[in-house]
Amino acid sequence: MVTQLTKNAIDSLINSTNPDEQYVIQVLKAPQSVAENLFKISISDGYSKFKKGYFVSDAAAKCQDLKDFSIIRCKKYIDDSNHDKERIIISNFDVVYANIQEIIGKPIEYKQYKSQGFVNADGSITIPQQYLSRNAQLLQQAQVSQPKQMVTPPVSNINKPAPVVNNTVAQKPAVSNQNIGRVNQNPQQINKSAPVKQNNNNNNNNNNNNNKANSSLQNSTDTDEQNLEYIKNLQPNSQQTIKVRITKKGDLKSFKGDKAGKLFSIDVIDKYGDECSVSFFNEIAEQYDGLFKVGQVIIMKQFQVKVNNNRQYNKGDHTGTINKESKILICQDDPQIPFIKLSRQYISDLQNKNKGDLIDLIVIVKSDSEIKTMTLKKDNQQQSKRDIIAFDESLIETEITLWGETAKEYDAKQGDIIVFKDARIGEFKDKKQINIGYGTQIFLNPDEQLFPQIQSLQQWYRGLNPDQMSTIQKVQNNETGPREVTSFESSLNILKEEIQQHNKDPDMKIWKEIRGQIMYIKETPLYYNACFDCKKKIQRNNEVWTCQNCNKDFPEPDSRYILSLNISDSTDTIWVSAFDEVGQKILGCKGDVFRYAEEDTEHGIETKKRLLMAAQNKEYRFLLLTKQERDQNGLARDKTVIHAIKDMQPAYEAKKILNSLDKFLEIENGNQS
Repeated sequence: MVTQLTKNAIDSLINSTNPDEQYVIQVLKAPQSVAENLFKISISDGYSKFKKGYFVSDAAAKCQDLKDFSIIRCKKYIDDSNHDKERIIISNFDVVYANIQEIIGKPIEYKQYKSQGFVNADGSITIPQQYLSRNAQLLQQAQVSQPKQMVTPPVSNINKPAPVVNNTVAQKPAVSNQNIGRVNQNPQQINKSAPVKQNNNNNNNNNNNNNKANSSLQNSTDTDEQNLEYIKNLQPNSQQTIKVRITKKGDLKSFKGDKAGKLFSIDVIDKYGDECSVSFFNEIAEQYDGLFKVGQVIIMKQFQVKVNNNRQYNKGDHTGTINKESKILICQDDPQIPFIKLSRQYISDLQNKNKGDLIDLIVIVKSDSEIKTMTLKKDNQQQSKRDIIAFDESLIETEITLWGETAKEYDAKQGDIIVFKDARIGEFKDKKQINIGYGTQIFLNPDEQLFPQIQSLQQWYRGLNPDQMSTIQKVQNNETGPREVTSFESSLNILKEEIQQHNKDPDMKIWKEIRGQIMYIKETPLYYNACFDCKKKIQRNNEVWTCQNCNKDFPEPDSRYILSLNISDSTDTIWVSAFDEVGQKILGCKGDVFRYAEEDTEHGIETKKRLLMAAQNKEYRFLLLTKQERDQNGLARDKTVIHAIKDMQPAYEAKKILNSLDKFLEIENGNQS
């Protein structure tokens, strides 16, 4: 429990003395909007106060509910120490207490405090005891941290054959030196120091690369590693310094057009697992080509930052460009910087993805065809092809096609494990499939140190019996398996018509993507109290919560959403269900918040009402699944569940409208002719 402010936090934030530190400070006055996504704040650390504070980025997006005297934990801030004026720019925070009714200590103006040698006899950082109630704290937090456990809960709360996302940042390497590379060596075999790309067939090229390395790259010193920025804090139209590891190196390519030239790019990752792409153009590209290796740690100085407008090829929210003023320094290996970041999903999640989305998969090879030679229609050129049938814990299989040299390289056999990073979702005859794109990285039987999830996957696979193997299903389309309607883009009136049409089919499954808004959320029940391990309902037993299924006790339950809500679009309305992950997206907090609200007799009703009202009338894209289930009396009924939910994206919506207009005009022109 947080019991005090961070002493001298104001001075640390102004001078950026420790960018890794998280500071607890008090907001003296509610934030005031001075521009779009920019709020001015007055803050205090109990000894000094400062009026020129600002909320930007994520902080600006969630600051409007802050009241006077709220206490926050500053998670991210922008190093502004080189600016000629003193100011504090906070880009993200967590609310610690929102029910404070007074100023902590007797802070004085920062300039006065600094001139007095950072002495204020009346200052204090101690938060009065009456505000330290556990319920008062947790009710006001935007996110509730996990309770203290008698039994340690798992890292991820999962209650289905295939979890939706399991974000993992691997810490040890086994990375190929190619964009799409086979990885089967020990992590220690990677050469982290040599910046020169070897070419045994051409000694002249090797010498040229050595000469370029001597002129373009230098080793870093301790001084170079001071005042580093991080990828999450990069700002457009600025020149900044970051320390990163190279995770992918592209080939030097030529491009044509009005601005013909050459380019290559690298993908990099920092100590926090954030990623971005960095580009090299023309003579800069030629100067640095061949000097980098995947897995290398470098410092980049004075490179230009801009917003990432091409997410198909580039990583992160921002991208970097190396220019003539930039410097790239080679560093000793830094174990704090991971070698790769994998946001694993499952084959079962393909159904919820849109064409063109990226996905990270870890799969087991079920069967592998021999290499075939195909003649491509577009240019009559022959191309090598290999089809791999693979599956995962979701017990669904999919076909993955490899082409060209990649097909020749990956001679996978039954039982092999393959990791696909940034595979692209494709679609053929209403069936989702995996495409290997420009940025896809492939790892065949990689070291477990690189991807720790492999160990549990191998144990699961070894435990499968023939009966379980026989239950593996193919990714469904409209022509196979149970009746499954997968024409996603639709409306509620069409959904209801199809439900009526297929309501006598017990295997009916209807998938629809609806653009609509939330009209109403039933107040009870909102959640159930679950076991952290098996997710089944648990009961309170005096001071502990007992799971009869697992025979374990917990000091607090995992309160998981079971929402019933009414959504509408321009054609109709429908009652739907939503469970924990979707519920957190809709309500902006975990179910524990509502449990604490019910325990708080003074403010709980108001808190509950405020959260429910804030969630209504918001517009989303809902992925709905309708199927039949049996009620307690054994009677069949249709049930529609929100399987996934996405925020509205104006650019995407505008593009869909324009495409619809184009199709309409084509039909009109065809009728007139």
